Amino acid sequence: MLRRPALRASAGSVSPRAASLAAKIRRSGFATLPDHWSEQQCDVAKLAIDSLCSRPGLEGEWVDAEGSDHRFFRAEKHSAAFDAFLHDPLIEEVRRAYTGRRSAEKFVLAARMRHKTGNKGSGGGWHLDSPHSLQFKAILYLTDCGLDSGPFQLIPGSHDRVFQLRMLMSGLRRPNQYRFTDSEVEPIIARGFSTKTFSAARGTIVLADVTALHRGVPIKVGERYALTLYCGDPKFDGSQ
Repeated sequence: MLRRPALRASAGSVSPRAASLAAKIRRSGFATLPDHWSEQQCDVAKLAIDSLCSRPGLEGEWVDAEGSDHRFFRAEKHSAAFDAFLHDPLIEEVRRAYTGRRSAEKFVLAARMRHKTGNKGSGGGWHLDSPHSLQFKAILYLTDCGLDSGPFQLIPGSHDRVFQLRMLMSGLRRPNQYRFTDSEVEPIIARGFSTKTFSAARGTIVLADVTALHRGVPIKVGERYALTLYCGDPKFDGSQ
């Protein structure tokens, strides 16, 4: 199998902006696109999510135990309101530049997060999407997201393979572990790693390598609407 740098070199040319964003993700694990969607686009997608939530038993629906996190996997099957996000050309360029894959298996997760007592936040607490392979996502806020609204949170640099090996060697992470309690994250932060909290206005997109430790902060008030673009990185077979 080709190593990641070789894949990136063979993934085709991208715009200078996409290359710069991919470089930021390589350094810290994330990059942001403020005001990428208009207020009108956000409102249309938000109404589409409300419509999905009013149709119980819809394919792809999932609700957490607290009734706080209401999400729909492959939401693009149910509404064209998510198509622009699924096929966003800049996100696709960044994905290609960062992962080195010419194509990816993509789908949209549409979610409405409401405050409920005892909620764990979007994603159910600290985790990484895979303990082994690179994972690229784009997260779009459809509503303004402050500190109490359940913002996305990430530990910059924790996507780095050297960092992950050091965690294993020091006993801060178990082999194949991908979920972490707050008490397991505390000693990682104590070693000099900080958290980055993405409080931002609606229309903002966060691009992230979610092999980094991340979570949705437990929501304290109101509700948060967001879309997440999943970009699968299938096994290299010579045709990617």
